[in-house]
Amino acid sequence: MKITVIAKVGKKEEKIIKLNNLLFEVWTKMPAKENKANEDIIRQLAQYFKIPKSRISLYLGRTQKEKVFEIK
Repeated sequence: MKITVIAKVGKKEEKIIKLNNLLFEVWTKMPAKENKANEDIIRQLAQYFKIPKSRISLYLGRTQKEKVFEIK
């Protein structure tokens, strides 16, 4: 399954907002440097879906605000 995430980096709180079945907005406190925000988004998605982080990978959009993650 592939989901689209709109990343909101540098926020004061962390949360996931489900916009529809395959579109989420994820807020992270981490900066968009050295892949820190992407790693934190993967961590949050793993908690949200209650699966291991190893089952989630960034498919598209490593440096973009709109990202596609693959969940195995």
